[in-house]
Amino acid sequence: MALAPRESENGEERIVASASGPAILRERYVISTDDEIKELSLPSSPAYPVQDKRDNSRALFALICKPGLPTRHKVLSTIKGESIVGILPLIDYGPVDWEPYQQKTMVLVYQRPAGGRLIDAVASKKMKISEYDLPRHVIEPFAVALRELAPHDIPHRAIRPENLFVTDTERESIVAGDFASTPPGYDQPHVFEPLERAMALPEGRGKGNIGDDLYALGVTVALLFLGRNPVEKLNDTELLMAKIEQGTYATLCGGERIPVALLEPLRGLLNDAPEERWGLEELDLWLSGKRMTPMQRKPATKAESRFQFGGREHTTLRTLVHAFTQHVNEAARVIRKGQLEIWIKRSLKLVELSEAIGAAVETAQSHDRDYQGSDDYLVSKVALMLDPTGPIRYKGATLLTR
Repeated sequence: MALAPRESENGEERIVASASGPAILRERYVISTDDEIKELSLPSSPAYPVQDKRDNSRALFALICKPGLPTRHKVLSTIKGESIVGILPLIDYGPVDWEPYQQKTMVLVYQRPAGGRLIDAVASKKMKISEYDLPRHVIEPFAVALRELAPHDIPHRAIRPENLFVTDTERESIVAGDFASTPPGYDQPHVFEPLERAMALPEGRGKGNIGDDLYALGVTVALLFLGRNPVEKLNDTELLMAKIEQGTYATLCGGERIPVALLEPLRGLLNDAPEERWGLEELDLWLSGKRMTPMQRKPATKAESRFQFGGREHTTLRTLVHAFTQHVNEAARVIRKGQLEIWIKRSLKLVELSEAIGAAVETAQSHDRDYQGSDDYLVSKVALMLDPTGPIRYKGATLLTR
């Protein structure tokens, strides 16, 4: 169907796509509105075919951004037109009138990967990824990509098997897909996010850093090697609790036979302590053949006795904090009665923390007529005391600012 005129709110006429017609970016890229490319679509950004009016031989596709969801403008301006090892090339981007949404939205035009999505190629047996392929085809190119992004202070934050693509018909080159159409980490399932970010809302996970990308790379490598997700049946809360109590490596790989070739990088990349997790330097040394001995963080310190709350027995502070924020009023009663204070002092031997919580309760009592005395404020304040590196939790919102 042809393009048709439509009157805008200020009375000026503009050209937009009709119901089944295309949208056009910069009078060059013609984007079909009819045929979604399911195998290239992302959770928040459907993919559609693109025709370059100046070069009809180019294989392109567009991701249609979700209206109201901010894109990563710094990423877009940095990677547009650049050839970065391990990153799907971004050709162009900009706003268009997208008729299916009945409004203007941002579209990102990418080079279409000739080999499609990696997991589809593996599932159809067109491609096989063994323990010996992972270092050269996955770990090394993504280490290069992260190194190139680092000087721009840009983390990827969308590394996962479903967002990896094969760019050539020989199936030798694997790249990570889009990471600019949504906020950092927005579409990442919990399993790919470090503990601190997994506890936050998708839109409040913070900008993140290269350590988060290396963690996601570790999870990606583990799942590709195993050929499945060993924690697929766990819901988000169950997965979070397992990672807190056992550690990520044990949660994902504890019951699996991990080959020596992958043992070191998986232990290094999946370390739950950010300061002990492998960085690019450690990864480069391992890729060059140097044996490493990754430090494995001990599971969270457990209390001598269990704290019953929210239908669960808690032995670690982080699992308790998570439960507190799910049942704020009940948590406030427990805190005000001094039960938490006593448990922390007697079972965890954290006297200073116990006293600090007692002081917070006294402050809340002196502000019984304003917000500082509310249940929401008290639980939020205590949650930060119990988990200072975790997200801010207040009135149902959980977010990181870093």
